[in-house]
Amino acid sequence: MHTPSVTRSLAETLIRPVAYPLLGLAVTGFVTCLVFHLLAFLGGPLPSAELDRVLTIGVLVVWFPALLIGAQITSGTKRPEILQAMLRGCPKWMVHGVVGLSIYVLLCGILSSNHEANAFAIRMSFYFFGSAISYSATRVEHIGPRRCPQGHESSDSASYCDVCGQKLPPAPL
Repeated sequence: MHTPSVTRSLAETLIRPVAYPLLGLAVTGFVTCLVFHLLAFLGGPLPSAELDRVLTIGVLVVWFPALLIGAQITSGTKRPEILQAMLRGCPKWMVHGVVGLSIYVLLCGILSSNHEANAFAIRMSFYFFGSAISYSATRVEHIGPRRCPQGHESSDSASYCDVCGQKLPPAPL
């Protein structure tokens, strides 16, 4: 059976090396989609069908590992706190960017009839969220559930252990 420190270091060993290339791929996809999103709104040239397909497949290549990384970062977190825990390593502007882009995509879908621009906005938001999760994984002090001194899993926002009632050490980044 794994001790908490062994489990934590195993998760960090597996996740951090994947997070950096994933971050680079996600930022590249985001910037590319942002450029084509603006071009679609301005009536400029759109990418070839091959590049469009690569950008779509790229969302899946970025998104699924980002979700797996996010699941590790938020392990043991209560459902209402998952987004906060997942992005706890991000600067505030990045967290606001995730929320703002989500709202922007909804507004584009409601207010815009430019299907190409809307498609790029959706992909852009997935790439940005994937980059935020990846960045957070490179910045958090520990990956995995927070534990009390007795080893019980605890929520990141808890002050006392739910199982034994001991005071928890301060939550790491």
